[in-house]
Amino acid sequence: MHTLTLQLLNHLCTEVLKVSRAKEIFRQSFINGAKYGIPEILEEIIKSYPYALEYLDEDVFKLAVLNRYEKIFNLICETGMHRQLIIRTRDDSNNDNILHLAGKLAPPHRLSLVSGAALQMQRELHWLIYTAKFYTLAAALLATVVFAAAITIPGGNHDDTGTPNFSKEIAFKVFAVSDALSLFLSIASALICLSILTTRYAEDDFLFALPRRLIFGLVTLFLSVTFMMIAYSSAIYLLFGEKKAWILITLAALACLPVTLYGILQFPLLVELIYSTYGPGIFGKHSNRLIR
Repeated sequence: MHTLTLQLLNHLCTEVLKVSRAKEIFRQSFINGAKYGIPEILEEIIKSYPYALEYLDEDVFKLAVLNRYEKIFNLICETGMHRQLIIRTRDDSNNDNILHLAGKLAPPHRLSLVSGAALQMQRELHWLIYTAKFYTLAAALLATVVFAAAITIPGGNHDDTGTPNFSKEIAFKVFAVSDALSLFLSIASALICLSILTTRYAEDDFLFALPRRLIFGLVTLFLSVTFMMIAYSSAIYLLFGEKKAWILITLAALACLPVTLYGILQFPLLVELIYSTYGPGIFGKHSNRLIR
């Protein structure tokens, strides 16, 4: 739908260029695009009618700042005109400069998009605590399971030597390594999530420290689940596989189900955490449509 809208906008700009009132139409459309915070309109008009750069004046800059339209603001910065506009822009009613305008409260329709800082931090705090408790419990249960599996050797031990009966089997080595990795990773995940619960929750922690810990906790828990399923499948194959390929394939397919389910459920959260922590902020260039 967005692509079709851009194509329609491009077609309209092409048709407007054919009429005598093109400058007037572009000017009004440009102001409306800035008024409602739609940067695509401004970009397409500038692309079709380069003289429209002169429309990026004090009025458009004022609209972007007062209404917190960061995309419009970024567009102005991309053209390099923000340096002059910061100095020149004034509020006609009381001669306020751009810093005064930026210090004013955003309009209600923009404030409703994101809650206030205190409420947002409060919500994030509750969310982080709840999530950390859940993952700590899950990691602790996982560590308990894999530890029990580690001390319960599949196939038992040799009566005389005490060595595992399947110690020479490749599947047993896979089981031992996978179970050990799952145990270590689940303990690491529990400790990471526990560190979230015991943090000081300072303002700066919400920017990098807490999201980073949650990212590491999610990744280690995912790896722990993966290795646990590998260890479980290896143990079942050792006991009942009888070196049959179809049993191995069936076990591998079944083992992929919980791992895939975990990935589907948690991957969007992980991507959002990584993007919000290490990705670009709200300011800066976000459009690939360059304006020169």
